[in-house]
Amino acid sequence: MRALRARRADSNRLSDAGWLAAILVWVGAAAFSIGAAPFSIGAAPFSIGAANAAEAAEAAEATFACEAKPLVVKIHADWCGSCRATQPTWERVVAELSNRATMVRFDVTDRASYESAVAEAGRLGIGDFLREYRRRTGTIAVLDCETQKPLVVLSGERDFSKYREAIEEANPAT
Repeated sequence: MRALRARRADSNRLSDAGWLAAILVWVGAAAFSIGAAPFSIGAAPFSIGAANAAEAAEAAEATFACEAKPLVVKIHADWCGSCRATQPTWERVVAELSNRATMVRFDVTDRASYESAVAEAGRLGIGDFLREYRRRTGTIAVLDCETQKPLVVLSGERDFSKYREAIEEANPAT
């Protein structure tokens, strides 16, 4: 009787070990295969795939015409507390200063919205700016239209007068 129980226990251990090995091989193959999933090793968290190639080409064709006004760019995410806190100020900036500057809001809440933002940034010629600041949600920057370089970068700022001053400095003609 003991010999039978020992044989069953050994058989169960081998069976469990076989299943465990099969699962590990399957998980390992799925997780580490080349180009498998968005979370595969070495993949950028928000890389643009082939699905956006047409969008990127379309954005390149429709280039932005600089109107000699600065660009005011907000990096926004729905989950960002600073973004929510500065929303009333941003709305006032858009309402009162949009005649002096081109207002742009890049939403980086999720992958789809980020990819749309990348396409728009490419069209505007400020893709480098978005790549540099994409993780700094709550940032509002005033960019020179011709050089696409940030003149003023404000993070989480709720004081409307600071935005007005930055836009006036960037565009003294208005």
